[in-house]
Amino acid sequence: IKLYLNFKEKKYDEIILNCKTRTLDLKQKGIVSIPSNFDKLINLNILDLSVNKITIVPIEINKLINLNILKLHDNRINE
Repeated sequence: IKLYLNFKEKKYDEIILNCKTRTLDLKQKGIVSIPSNFDKLINLNILDLSVNKITIVPIEINKLINLNILKLHDNRINE
């Protein structure tokens, strides 16, 4: 299952929390930050957050125990 979200929707947070997807493609959505509730996506294998405006990756991302691929290229992450 591959899920594409339109971040202009007001209820995207609710959609994420109820999601059982394994692949989440959020590339080029203008995302500025990763919500801390992403740790609820325990079935997630692939998360593509590339080409956004993300500056910080929350520590909660480590709770995604099934995550194999995390794409973060072309963001504004400070090292």
